[in-house]
Amino acid sequence: MRSIFLNKRLLFLATLSVFLSLSSVHARKIRLDREGDGNTVKNNITAAITAANQPNDTIYIIGSDIDTFTGDFPQNFYNGNITFLGKNPNPDSFPVLIIRGSNWNNFWTNTGNCTTRFERVVLQGCSPISNQHNSHKCVIENVVIRGYTNNAVFAINGDNSNAITIKNTIFISNKRPIFPQLRSHNSNSPYGSVTNCTFYGNDTVNADNPSQARSLLTVTNCIFHPTNKNIALTNSLRNVYTYCLLPTSARSSPWGIGCDFKDDPKFIKTTPSAATDFRIFKDSPAREKGSTSAPLTDISGKSRDTYPDIGAWEWVDTNVAPVKIELSKNSIAENN
Repeated sequence: MRSIFLNKRLLFLATLSVFLSLSSVHARKIRLDREGDGNTVKNNITAAITAANQPNDTIYIIGSDIDTFTGDFPQNFYNGNITFLGKNPNPDSFPVLIIRGSNWNNFWTNTGNCTTRFERVVLQGCSPISNQHNSHKCVIENVVIRGYTNNAVFAINGDNSNAITIKNTIFISNKRPIFPQLRSHNSNSPYGSVTNCTFYGNDTVNADNPSQARSLLTVTNCIFHPTNKNIALTNSLRNVYTYCLLPTSARSSPWGIGCDFKDDPKFIKTTPSAATDFRIFKDSPAREKGSTSAPLTDISGKSRDTYPDIGAWEWVDTNVAPVKIELSKNSIAENN
């Protein structure tokens, strides 16, 4: 009887060991740091991606400083279930990724049935994310996307259904279209969703053509500052923008439900550049105007309220507008 019990126990332990072994294989963290030794901690983005060759691997970007990683995407890399994750939750300290090269396009085009994720990073002037394979999903959450001057941020093609999910992201100073015109007709449901994002200083946000896209990109709870030159190039694109804060110059266009029109979102900096500059004051017109489809947290990981704010940031008590105090001559004299 005792031997039967021991055999069952050994079988259980063996099964558990195999399970843990498989779990460790499929959920590894490939650590990346500019000061890494190149072995246990990779020190360049190409080497880190090459090492992340198991499904569900995460490139975990550590380090206390703001590192910039520039490199070409490795050749013949087809593990699409990969996550790029920064360790630091402070958006001003997100690591910067500049990934380029034709292999990056091949990765998106030739890899299917997978999801590639970006979180707590800056994507700066990378080659386009080419969602041409309708089963290769892209999830972008708590990210800054900036400085695209030579190419669009995305390159969409084919019958895509919810291929792109973007939440709590700040788009800054992109001089090429963020969402360019689809290259072919899309017969499926919306090819992507953009929720609680902030757009500032971009040339063109959405250059799509409705005749090429029967189902469009849905945009909800987003701030569009007047510094964006073109938000949506055609009127028929605009009804899928809901609960957004838009400049007054766009008021005459047929936007979707819940949109408001103000030229000043009341960021804490009038000329923002850092991610934290896009936080809002308590009296911002974006306050508590979002729909309940907002993410549970904002770009910094702070919980959103029952009545969520529009944009990447949720208002917090520390974002207090400065109070202007004017003293009379008498009060000045009394204090001298």
